[in-house]
Amino acid sequence: MRFNQLDDIWAEVKVRGSLPSRRDLDADNFREVGGILMHLGPGGEPVFSGAGCHRFAMALMLEAPFPAQLGVVHSSAISSLAEYRRRDGNYKDVTFSG
Repeated sequence: MRFNQLDDIWAEVKVRGSLPSRRDLDADNFREVGGILMHLGPGGEPVFSGAGCHRFAMALMLEAPFPAQLGVVHSSAISSLAEYRRRDGNYKDVTFSG
């Protein structure tokens, strides 16, 4: 059953060409909770946390930017935060190449 659900989600994501945000799926969602969790490592590079594996795999297969929740930020990456945030509440599109 779970694999059938994932197949259905993948079919929808392929047609859409991107992953919907968690807020698109649940209007009460806050900051991508339950989705892909990324950290910022030294130098500001995004590091996958292991949370949101299926969504992350789909984003990688699409080779498309994806919405993510920000986790831990290395002290040397604090200056990189501005490039991932926007004042309008939307966030920079970052394609993970890792």
